[in-house]
Amino acid sequence: MALPVTDLPLPGTLSPSKITAFTNCPLAFRFSVVEHLPEPPSPAALKGTLVHRALQLLFTEYPRGSRSRPAAQASLDAAWQEQQGGEELEGLTLDEAETAAFISDARVLVDHYLELEDPDSVSAIGLELNLSTELDGVTVRGIIDRLDELDDGSLAVVDYKTGRAPRTEQSRSRLSGVQMYALMCESELGRRPSVVRLLYLRDRIVISAAPTDQTMRGTRQRALGLLPVLRRRPGAGSFGVGSRRRRLGELARLMRPLGRLNSDARRSWVEALDTRVDDLFALLRGKPIADRLFYTASALGDFGLLWLALGLVRILRGRPGDTRAGLRAVVATGLESVLVNVGVKSLFRRRRPRPMAAHPLPFRQPITSSFPSGHATAAFCAASLLAEGQERAPVYYALATVVALSRVHTKIHHASDVVGGIAIGVMLGRLGRRIAPLNRPAGGAWRKAGPALIQADGGGA
Repeated sequence: MALPVTDLPLPGTLSPSKITAFTNCPLAFRFSVVEHLPEPPSPAALKGTLVHRALQLLFTEYPRGSRSRPAAQASLDAAWQEQQGGEELEGLTLDEAETAAFISDARVLVDHYLELEDPDSVSAIGLELNLSTELDGVTVRGIIDRLDELDDGSLAVVDYKTGRAPRTEQSRSRLSGVQMYALMCESELGRRPSVVRLLYLRDRIVISAAPTDQTMRGTRQRALGLLPVLRRRPGAGSFGVGSRRRRLGELARLMRPLGRLNSDARRSWVEALDTRVDDLFALLRGKPIADRLFYTASALGDFGLLWLALGLVRILRGRPGDTRAGLRAVVATGLESVLVNVGVKSLFRRRRPRPMAAHPLPFRQPITSSFPSGHATAAFCAASLLAEGQERAPVYYALATVVALSRVHTKIHHASDVVGGIAIGVMLGRLGRRIAPLNRPAGGAWRKAGPALIQADGGGA
């Protein structure tokens, strides 16, 4: 027996975003599209609206040849003024510091757009363009961010995204919305776009595809395949009255023909952490001082070069304890590299973050597993060993922290990779201290006397 979706009236029209919402999470679709439940104001959503409006003004208010960075930022200022007094902005209740951070991040996104393409080279023939088409008696409507005419006379659909770029394996699913726009263009304008593009401003990444006969058929069939599911409606709704177990069972059965949920809909706390930290570093990327600092630190951390050098310096100083401390750090750095890169990384095989479109400085791209960060592991292992008994211990840990964070700044590692690397590094450092203590007694054993370790003959450690 087929199970219903809802007794409430279904929407008279659909859009690519609504279709995607239903595919990702039917329950969220019902709350938003069918029941029209109010959603709390979202800073991310409002920021997206603000940046979209700024880019629209850049093309409507500035002719080709004048779409410079100051023009783009002036467009953002104008868009911000339009937001004043609006319900969404007032609903966020941002204080002065939060407002400044909100605007600052929006400016970063606008600047990132200018790194992805030259707006003076764009011939936009449609901005915030409303299109619609009929699919099996249901009207599908959509708003295209930008429709361009290319030099060869063909069309290009451009969609701005202010959120995170998807992982490589998710790229195709994210193109489904713009492929629907291409289908609508072909139906209503009589011309199929030659390319569809997603511009991920946060990560400065462009995902593009060429619509083909096969992709157009697939896009149409996927949309048509949802309509019978949407139209099921006897009795109490799948997400309406009934026990929690029944509702969950109906949800699972409903979603079975739709495949697995998009991973974004069930993102783990680890991914949430990675995203939050990466958002913070996005504010620093592109800043010359920050780039120079972190790219230099990352290069020095390659192959543990910084820690090998510091260990050799301690050896060459020849002071009591320095030779042993330096030798211990050099040996531990080599052993750590083999253990982590050959052993631990082979157990996880985690994908690295999607690489940046271009690095501002020379950079080495590793090919091993993302987890854990070898730079972070080596840094905190060596720092733990070199800092023992040293007044300059905070300096070693500060250097280790900069090296570890450089891997997030350069988008080589997720934040959780770095956290894992730090934990492993500290553990290996402590293990190294136990195996090779700096003041190993010549013949006597160690005995505990209070918090300090004292040699059996009474000498201080």
